[in-house]
Amino acid sequence: MISVVIPISNQSMRLKKSLQHLLAQQDANFEIILIDDASTDDSLQLARSVLDGRPGTQILSHKKSLGLWHTRREGISLARGSMLLFLDPREWLEPGTLKRLSDTMLSFNVDMVQMKRQRYVHNVPLKINDHPEAQYWQVYSDDEYRRLTRFVGVGSCITPFCGDKLYRTDLLREAADIDFNGRWGEAQVLNINYLRLARSLILTDFAGINADWVHNYFTFQFSRLDDYKRLHTLKSCLCADRESVDRELLDCLHHHIHELLGELAWTPEAVSYFMGRELENPLWRQAGLTENIDELIAGAHTSLRRRRLKAILKRLVR
Repeated sequence: MISVVIPISNQSMRLKKSLQHLLAQQDANFEIILIDDASTDDSLQLARSVLDGRPGTQILSHKKSLGLWHTRREGISLARGSMLLFLDPREWLEPGTLKRLSDTMLSFNVDMVQMKRQRYVHNVPLKINDHPEAQYWQVYSDDEYRRLTRFVGVGSCITPFCGDKLYRTDLLREAADIDFNGRWGEAQVLNINYLRLARSLILTDFAGINADWVHNYFTFQFSRLDDYKRLHTLKSCLCADRESVDRELLDCLHHHIHELLGELAWTPEAVSYFMGRELENPLWRQAGLTENIDELIAGAHTSLRRRRLKAILKRLVR
């Protein structure tokens, strides 16, 4: 049986669609564990109305928000199935996805099954790209498994998400038995720790899950830099490929400077002052940063000009 764990928090807008697609998985044996993390909208009431009377369903609610990490851990502890899937209320499953995932895990006897995700922006599907190193429907074990799992994050074959994977519940319980207090990156931490315990996985090329990929997934927070640094420190201990971990941190830094100058319209002087002080932290040099703040700002300006030119050319073509 699959335990489907659904943490929710103020997401009533998309929740109904997600639950209806889940209930349509009639060819699979699964239970539902939905945990509301102190929503202030009608998410909990909506969930109860959709799931009311469905056998094998647990609905719980927090009076005080505990965060996604602790909510997921609670769901894992309540799971009765031997396999577990996390479902984000902003995502919905394709017909037959649960059965296909469970059949794959059981047939190939692997510890993780990863599927593809079809992303949508305003109902328009985005292209699903193949990872250049991915070998689909091949069981990764032994040396190949260790090579593939040396790094988990942006750009790796193993995506930094939880909702596109089927896990073994017993291994997941052990993987989640660590303290993590970050506000971002909990899925990566869980996946990294899980893969340290697992011994095999399979990558599939079917897109069994769909996602509304809206911009607010990446809403900027200046304090996010602290989350990036905290995650980098943790991943440096957990991942074998330190070079990729460092490169990921530097990519995050470039992204932040780009966003400060572009969407948030900070002046170069403000970026230079605040980020110049940030770069005094020796962590950035240890991670391989060679540019100074003026070079980073100049690079971001060049990137922004290219993006604006591309947008103008698009409009002219239309």
